[in-house]
Amino acid sequence: MTQETLGNKAQGLQAQGVMLEVPVNVKEMKSDFVLITYDLPNTPEGMKARVEFLARARRYGAVQHSETVYFVPWTDQVNYLILNLAEKGKSFIWFANTDGDTKRQLMMHYELTVRGWLKEIEERLDRMSAHLAQGKFGIAERMMDKTLEMVKDMDAIINNGCLPLAGEIKGLKEEFGRVASQVVLTDKKVLGRR
Repeated sequence: MTQETLGNKAQGLQAQGVMLEVPVNVKEMKSDFVLITYDLPNTPEGMKARVEFLARARRYGAVQHSETVYFVPWTDQVNYLILNLAEKGKSFIWFANTDGDTKRQLMMHYELTVRGWLKEIEERLDRMSAHLAQGKFGIAERMMDKTLEMVKDMDAIINNGCLPLAGEIKGLKEEFGRVASQVVLTDKKVLGRR
């Protein structure tokens, strides 16, 4: 990546920071990974910020590296996401370039984690289908909103271009549509009987 391209990306990140009112101070940018670190006090406010940070980190595709360090492969689409993470508590964003072995290890860890998230959604859809088959309509219906949120988040993570998993998310979206249709049809049947 050329220095000019890195400079343009730094300017873009700073401009987004101004629009979102998140202070951004870019020192040096490299193109492999974005590391996000946070330092939150052990207070009720800090705990609340930590919970929000961790939920956002996963929603945006950031994977835990160590206790307070998260990372995501850097693509052009990631800038906005990391700024949203930075506004929660005292967060720091670091851009890191890695050697070949380290990059492969981090990408393997990243892919295994994201595939684990995909598996969680698949298992959730399987549980919803099982509940419907057992006539437990209410349980399946209560699982709908959270499952839809998880599918949307995963779709956004994959659309960031970090991993080539378009086929997997397409299959999950189709399965969610099938299960959601069953919930709606069952809801109509249940309401029709009353």
